[in-house]
Amino acid sequence: MSLKYGDGAVEVSLPRSVDLGRGFRRIDPIPLPPEAERCARDPMAALRAALDSPIGTPPLEQMVEPGESCAIAVSDITRLWIGTRHFLPAIVERLNRAGVPNERITLVLARGTHRPNSDAEIAQIVGEELASRLRIVHHDPDGPCTYVGTTSRGTKVEINAEAARCDRL
Repeated sequence: MSLKYGDGAVEVSLPRSVDLGRGFRRIDPIPLPPEAERCARDPMAALRAALDSPIGTPPLEQMVEPGESCAIAVSDITRLWIGTRHFLPAIVERLNRAGVPNERITLVLARGTHRPNSDAEIAQIVGEELASRLRIVHHDPDGPCTYVGTTSRGTKVEINAEAARCDRL
């Protein structure tokens, strides 16, 4: 079994008799459906296809106006396994093509209560090229937030103040 760890993985071998906790047992792999197999073989092609034909919404390029400001929330170094550096360039490229310049794109590092990330860690998260091109801010859970509404259950919702100032999030 392969467990994600940092930028890589740790291989672990467990005997079949091991109970993985509260009703979970080791199972044999289930074959992927054909569409999932295609995505696994070429994830970037799958990403491009999803961006070209999103479900239930217009493509990104049709949702933004030239010159608008955009905030993109990205996970911090503790979620490096998500692979932001692999898919974020495609999103930024589409924003650029739609007329949103790099200076109008802010990446908000959603670090929760974790420490701020170093410049080297940010380059690992978003890639060196985007780290040098885009404005990056660390969300501070104790910093300024903007009230944006209340849920149907009465919970007040606040978001990062810098993200709230952008035209699109």
